[in-house]
Amino acid sequence: NGSGSAGNRSTPLTLTVSEPQDYTLSLSPAALTVAPGAEGTATVNIARTNFIGPVTLSLDGAPAGVTESFDPAAPTGTSSTLTVSVGAAVAPGVYDLTVEGTGSVGDRSTPLTLTVSADPNYTLSLAPAALTIAQGADGSTTVTITRSNFTGAVTLSLDDAPTGVTGSFD
Repeated sequence: NGSGSAGNRSTPLTLTVSEPQDYTLSLSPAALTVAPGAEGTATVNIARTNFIGPVTLSLDGAPAGVTESFDPAAPTGTSSTLTVSVGAAVAPGVYDLTVEGTGSVGDRSTPLTLTVSADPNYTLSLAPAALTIAQGADGSTTVTITRSNFTGAVTLSLDDAPTGVTGSFD
């Protein structure tokens, strides 16, 4: 509406009130444990509010040797599968990463904790490492198993013994 000495005038105005558009990101699971040379997966969940556009996903903060892929990379739906590949030379440790989403209504992020586990391993040692045993007698030594990220069973055997020599383990 307008008014003035020449009289009042008006013109129609169409007003459209739209609901806000938004999205949030979350991960399931939000923490991965991956050995060097292996990969792990998580689902990126996209909770949408009146927003149907694509969300381009990326992973920030990964150390050298850690790569990612998203399937799909720019989803228009409610999820994407994240695959994190850890190279064989990546140092064991805990890495705080961030999954980033870029959409036309703004950028959003969610944290991902990546634990790179040390390779499982073990070593064997003997004390004493040499035995002198009289014919027809017994002798013993202690086998020590030193473990590094390995909790599985270790089956022991005596190999390359001369004929008539046997071993047993307790």
